[in-house]
Amino acid sequence: ALVVNTINASVVQQVPQMGIMKTVGALRGQISSVYLAGVIVYGLLAVAVAVPLGALGGVLLSGYILRILNVPGSGYQLLPQIVAAQLATGLLVPLLAAIWPVLQGVGVSVREALSSYGVGQGRFGTRWLDQFLGSLRGLPRMVLLMLRNSVRRLERVALTQVVLVTAGAIFMMVLSTHYSFIETIAETWRAFGYDGYVVFEQPQLIPEVVDVLAARPGIERVEMWLWQSAQTTLPKIIQAVGAEKGPPAQMRGDRGGSVGGNSSGTGWRVGLRGVPLDTKMFKPKIVAGRGLQAGEQRSMLLNEKLAVEIGIGVGQNLELDLGNERKVTWHIVGLVSDITNNQETGYVVREELAREINSVGRATFAHITMSDQTAVGQRRLLADLSAFLKARGMSVSSTRTSAGDREDTNAQFGILTTVLLTMSFAMALVGAIGLSGTLSINVMERRREIGVMRAVGASSSDVAYVFVGEGLLLGITSWLLAMPLSVLGGPPFVASISSAISFSGRYHLDLAGFWWWLLIVVVLSIVASWLPARRATEISVKDSLSYE
Repeated sequence: ALVVNTINASVVQQVPQMGIMKTVGALRGQISSVYLAGVIVYGLLAVAVAVPLGALGGVLLSGYILRILNVPGSGYQLLPQIVAAQLATGLLVPLLAAIWPVLQGVGVSVREALSSYGVGQGRFGTRWLDQFLGSLRGLPRMVLLMLRNSVRRLERVALTQVVLVTAGAIFMMVLSTHYSFIETIAETWRAFGYDGYVVFEQPQLIPEVVDVLAARPGIERVEMWLWQSAQTTLPKIIQAVGAEKGPPAQMRGDRGGSVGGNSSGTGWRVGLRGVPLDTKMFKPKIVAGRGLQAGEQRSMLLNEKLAVEIGIGVGQNLELDLGNERKVTWHIVGLVSDITNNQETGYVVREELAREINSVGRATFAHITMSDQTAVGQRRLLADLSAFLKARGMSVSSTRTSAGDREDTNAQFGILTTVLLTMSFAMALVGAIGLSGTLSINVMERRREIGVMRAVGASSSDVAYVFVGEGLLLGITSWLLAMPLSVLGGPPFVASISSAISFSGRYHLDLAGFWWWLLIVVVLSIVASWLPARRATEISVKDSLSYE
């Protein structure tokens, strides 16, 4: 769109020159080759600027991502295939986009070219939109002029709107994606219900730890959990009586590979979480089946993403290797939405898991809720607890707040949001340049009209008002069009991003994104309109009426 409008600007400005060239014998092919050669030169200049800027941007962006992930960099490499792709894009795309406007320009007859003086050519006012705007009454004269001029070249306006609307829709969808991920993460941690946890190096007696911690000031509730790493023994998935039919065989372990990160190809890793049956904290988001109940033997809530990867559903049995050749079959009673532990989790009754790993009456994780809900206060309390427990001979491996875990997870997904926002801002900048180009073309086409306005008493501010108003009108129109597109495209956009990064994200509309984009597009429209408006104010009556 930007290339088409730019070439249009050049063609519109030089239509009289084309007529003169035809008069002295130039052929259409010769004239076309001149302009297309100019497009190639512009493309080469663009690539010469884009390649080093892209390399610099890549260095800065990769450095930012590596710093967040706390990963040392191995040096930046400029790949030849990327440079080749940029070169091909910089030459072929502008050339293809320029063919139509160039052919349209050289197709103008000599008479039309030499008599060209502006826009409309007697056709304005014949469309229903022109007639509707012409029937408006009661608005200021300059506002009416701004409205009517904005739609005089609908093709040009449409090309500008394509870029602005696309950029706006992507920007708002990206913000909704970011908000959806944050809300999904927050829902997960709310489901656990704890403010912090203490990890012991060795299993501790549950009553002792609960009594000791519950007596400490600032502690409201304590629950002891038991964690155990396990691995599926696929393809030994057992179909229970009355079970829901699982996915087809190609979605199960029969494919001979590991989705859970196990390179041996023997199955998937599962992080088992032994939960107290009478838990008051843990309220999982169950997406299928039901929760754990008393009186059941070896029942399990399995992570929904892991269940899809394995190809198992509610009602089926899953055999797990708990280590030391201890294999236990668990019955899947429900699927839960959970993003912790790479979404490779399974929740079972603590006492059931303890019996299987010979840890009856003991647990390794103390989940606690605190009266102090400030981040500083919670970290201080956990530090005091760690020192207190170590003094009692209980070896503490680590402590962590729920807010800290949530912030770390948000930061990881923030990298993706940053990349997507950078892309949408780049598109917005291209749209602003296109808008500025559109208004610049309008100024060139309306030089005589501007002179007439000057002759009948229009001031420089009046002329500037018309062109800045056109820019704002086009920008706000793009915002109005982008909003419904972002709402319609948001759910599939979040679903596709979630699928690409193996994340169980649920769509949440971010209304703030609407207002942020309105602010951005208003600022971009004013900035993009300023230079064309300024040029319009510098056109005198004499220059405009003598313009050739």
